[in-house]
Amino acid sequence: MAAVLQAARLGVVNKLTLGPKEGGNGLDTIDATVGVPSSLSDALDALEADQELVDAVGAELVAQHLAVKRSEWERFTGATTDGRCASISRSSSAR
Repeated sequence: MAAVLQAARLGVVNKLTLGPKEGGNGLDTIDATVGVPSSLSDALDALEADQELVDAVGAELVAQHLAVKRSEWERFTGATTDGRCASISRSSSAR
């Protein structure tokens, strides 16, 4: 939530313009030409590269988030289909 609010604040402060309104339904039809990264790994790389957002949210908080999410991504990509299901199930029940 903090990252979303900080990103919105940075948009206002830097007077960034919004892209065009999405006219599709977001599932079958999508008008957008710019989107989000295609994997968690790519999203984490993009977050780490966005120094302005890192500074706004807090470098320590972002570093901790990156470490946890990269660990989760490594577990996910290292699992087989059957193992992945079992691993996700164990993680969920441990909470």
